[in-house]
Amino acid sequence: MLNICINKILKNIINMKIYQGVGANPPTIRHQKNGGDLLFVASSSDFDKLLNARMSVILERANGENIQVCQNVTIGDYAILNRLGNDSLGLITSKSSYLELSLGSNGNIHLGVGDQLAFTFNGFSADSETRIHLMDETVASNSVVKHEIKVMGAEQNRQVFTVAHCEAIFVPNFANVVDSVIFILDDGKRLEYSADELLYMSSSMASLKAISDDGTLQLLNQDNAIIQTVGVTTVEIIKRYDLAEAKALNIHFQYDMPYLNAQSSYVIPHRRATAELMPKTK
Repeated sequence: MLNICINKILKNIINMKIYQGVGANPPTIRHQKNGGDLLFVASSSDFDKLLNARMSVILERANGENIQVCQNVTIGDYAILNRLGNDSLGLITSKSSYLELSLGSNGNIHLGVGDQLAFTFNGFSADSETRIHLMDETVASNSVVKHEIKVMGAEQNRQVFTVAHCEAIFVPNFANVVDSVIFILDDGKRLEYSADELLYMSSSMASLKAISDDGTLQLLNQDNAIIQTVGVTTVEIIKRYDLAEAKALNIHFQYDMPYLNAQSSYVIPHRRATAELMPKTK
């Protein structure tokens, strides 16, 4: 009986694997089984390369109403908003590095007849193996975790962004470009914070980049900012006036987008606070 149980577990693990190979740019992967989380496994020395690799995910539907879950975003940028509330983006052991991402909001992306998930990755290590698993959840979700990037142009000195649909935004290179941010709350109140203040608040909510099994901690880039937007309607980002040259900013948004009903309205996301499937440190 024990051997039968072990064989079933091993079979399920194998079935969850959607890619295993060596090469920077694997071919597009199309998968027709339900799944909720992506688990990336690379060598312990390739964690940064894994974070900098790019991915695109499309829910291709039989009715033609496809949903672009994310497009050409780095895995690390997707992970920063995706893993809010967790201790770190990933785990590094003596042999391997691990990173888990949620594609479905608190459950599997349900695939109907003729539906499939299409994955495109590029920028993996060209010399060592990368494995990708699409983890099966016990419940189905009616929402995908959608990631969008909006660009604040180099010549744009200030710009307003609607943020009522997400719990936080991520702004790379924030410290070097931004002077302040104005918040308009749900009740109409106005708050303004300097870049220094927001970087300080960001450091208290940002995940670590990685935790090694020997207890070593790796920090995220301290020039980047995670700005909490729960209870906020809009933010207005104001650039510094002493910039030597005009610089653009990428503003990252992540939110839960319903796909099982007729309306594609925004809902406030409720991300899992723990990574149950990650290997545990001793």
